[in-house]
Amino acid sequence: MGRKKNEINLKEPVRIREKNLKDGNRSLYLDIYLNGARKKEVLKLYLVPEVNAAARLQNKNTWQLAEQIKAQRILDIQ
Repeated sequence: MGRKKNEINLKEPVRIREKNLKDGNRSLYLDIYLNGARKKEVLKLYLVPEVNAAARLQNKNTWQLAEQIKAQRILDIQ
């Protein structure tokens, strides 16, 4: 095996982060870094434990919604 080639990591001003909750769910929020200041925006979107196909589908839809909100925030910044 060889060495890995250097990959370019693009830094995004907005990231989706997760916080584990006591009930087992995970809360999604946006971490916005702009002009040297960091801001946290709670989305009130939750991922449930994936125990069946319905939960997986729900989490997939929730994650897509969070990605759409993230894209909108990036456009707002620019």
